[in-house]
Amino acid sequence: PPIVISLTPTDDSYVTKRKPQTNYGQESRLKVDGSPIETSYLKFNLPPSPSQYSFRSATLRLKVTGNSSIFSQSVRSVADIFWTESTLKYANRPTIGSLLATIPPGPAESWKELDLTPYISTHLNQPASVAIDSQNLDGVDFYSQESGPNSPALILNFAPR
Repeated sequence: PPIVISLTPTDDSYVTKRKPQTNYGQESRLKVDGSPIETSYLKFNLPPSPSQYSFRSATLRLKVTGNSSIFSQSVRSVADIFWTESTLKYANRPTIGSLLATIPPGPAESWKELDLTPYISTHLNQPASVAIDSQNLDGVDFYSQESGPNSPALILNFAPR
């Protein structure tokens, strides 16, 4: 049978240009906005493929809080895996890379599922970081791992060889 592994972030936080020296690692929300600039970061510690299994897919699950947006947001690669949620600030934020997925607009308290399979397939058995940003003025908040049952998750699927 297939193996499904659900991972919560080892680290998640957001940064804001408005307060470049402030850390938000213990917040229960991940904020994303184009103005003022707010960018969220998530890091997952990925396992290797289980013995006799092949990696099939990776889905990032995020839940929108009461603060939804009429615009989409972007999930992007982050090469830096050494940041931590307790030290991340706008002033020391990692560089954001290429577009991995687009989060469509949706209502408050809705779940979003994003296919990150190509990116995650190259990061098995090591940490992987992503960022969520926006170029739009209507921001959105997602629940962070500190929120409990609404925590972000990365769902990994493995199939027998």
